[in-house]
Amino acid sequence: MTALMHNAKQRDIGCVEALILAKADVNLRSKTGVTALIMAARSGCDPCITLLTDAGANMALKDNRYGLTALMSACKNQQVGCVRNLLSANATVAYVDQKTQPEGVTALAYASGFSCPGCVQLLLDAGADPDNKDNWHKTALMAAARSDCTSCVEKLLEAKATTDIKNDEELPLSMPHVMVTRIVFGYSSKLGLMSISLIGKSTMPYGMPSDGPVALHA
Repeated sequence: MTALMHNAKQRDIGCVEALILAKADVNLRSKTGVTALIMAARSGCDPCITLLTDAGANMALKDNRYGLTALMSACKNQQVGCVRNLLSANATVAYVDQKTQPEGVTALAYASGFSCPGCVQLLLDAGADPDNKDNWHKTALMAAARSDCTSCVEKLLEAKATTDIKNDEELPLSMPHVMVTRIVFGYSSKLGLMSISLIGKSTMPYGMPSDGPVALHA
């Protein structure tokens, strides 16, 4: 770990600025592929994000362990300010994570899965696709459902996320039945639906279909 990485992790804005002025390489990577920008995103140092991106930090670089960019790391750690600053610096929302076995998870899915509605809204406003599917056909809506993040689900529904995409799992989503009921009925007036039901003909727990779970169905 370089001094710049350490100070970004410690949220030491003055030292980060001084090191950048001293021409420290903002794109050096640790043994695990982490950069100073990823450190700043993890720790929630909003000003460090701006300092580093203004100095030419590469926002596309990913760590070696999980394949996360700085934007994904900020979403995973619920750092709304860092997400805002990265998007202001034109971070790409469509990148997917990549490990030895690529999972194809986007920043929006991380924000949804780690219950950060503020991050979800920023990403949607920046053009993130709410229906993007990872390699197991899971969407951000499914991730939000798993994390029981009502606000995330509502924001995704407002962005017209498709509700009946099926993933490749055999087990039902970890979504309490009562939460689905509350969300779907809460949107009935906005969507102008005459009737609303959960999944329909199903004998699986939480109203999930026997031939593969979906997020919810109206």
